[in-house]
Amino acid sequence: MNRILALALCLSLPAAAADRSDEAKKRTQAFIDGLLKVKQVEEGKPLTAAENDANQKVFSELDGYFDWAYLTSEPVATRADKFTKEERAEFDKKFKEVIRLVAYPDSGAFFRKAKWSISGAKDDGGDKATVTIAASKDDLDTKVDMKWRIVEGSLRIYDVAFDGDSLVQDYKNQISRIIDKGGVKDLIAKIDKRKAALEKSAGLAPAKEEAKPAEAKPAKDTKGAKK
Repeated sequence: MNRILALALCLSLPAAAADRSDEAKKRTQAFIDGLLKVKQVEEGKPLTAAENDANQKVFSELDGYFDWAYLTSEPVATRADKFTKEERAEFDKKFKEVIRLVAYPDSGAFFRKAKWSISGAKDDGGDKATVTIAASKDDLDTKVDMKWRIVEGSLRIYDVAFDGDSLVQDYKNQISRIIDKGGVKDLIAKIDKRKAALEKSAGLAPAKEEAKPAEAKPAKDTKGAKK
């Protein structure tokens, strides 16, 4: 009986790996389908209010394909001790928004213009899978590896590699250089500048900063006031 159970377990392992690869391919296709819905700004022709509203809905859908906790923490992992609690919260929020404003419109435009196909998928073990996309644009061939892992029961993107170069590692290298040279405040200032430029080019109103509560003024002592 034990031999039969062991054999059954061994035979089931390849199927489990194949299921994860298949699911990663489906998630990749669905993700690209979502990117293709994003309306990109044409030069000299900002998006209408209706187009912006439609984009925001698509952006919200695309957000569900990413492991945002990893994408905002790993790039600063080696410099995490340089942040105050408030600075880290500010960085996470603004860096995520910059990624969205760059990745969604630009990637949508790329897949609309390029010739591409999902050329392979593999189970990487440890709840991870990689899907490879072969793309060609302007006579330039590119291999894109979409890195997926299980987060809260669903496969989500935690990194993307272009011809073998990790995007998250590139973020980490850039951020480390900026912090080492000018500190966290300089990093956040550069992110603010980049974010403002992206919002302007997209015809979006800059996101309003949360107003800080006003300090309460001490009450005046009226005991000695003249009548």
